[in-house]
Amino acid sequence: MNYLQKIEKLLEGKNLTVIYGKPVEIAEDTAVSLTLGDSDEAKRSLSDARRADYIAVNVNVYASDYNSGLDTLLEIKREIQSAVKSTMHIFFLKFFESDYDAQLKRHILKSQYKIIE
Repeated sequence: MNYLQKIEKLLEGKNLTVIYGKPVEIAEDTAVSLTLGDSDEAKRSLSDARRADYIAVNVNVYASDYNSGLDTLLEIKREIQSAVKSTMHIFFLKFFESDYDAQLKRHILKSQYKIIE
């Protein structure tokens, strides 16, 4: 089971629609998009022979109401942080600036998580 599937499994009881990739259309008020992203360039120390890369998971919440989307994004962060202790090696990295998709008529709230393997 890959990390996207593990995150989807964490969100099963939350009544959220989970989509892999960028959605084309959304029927519900709120949906969660999961994608694998590029890692930021890690800083090197004097002892590093090469650059250390890591896999990143982007979690985007598409919501018609900004505040409910933010609540959903923060709830997902709490679920992932509580699961880290026992099942996954994934850590919160950062929030991105939110956006609005006029075609979908949804606010997009973005976050990124770092996977340690």
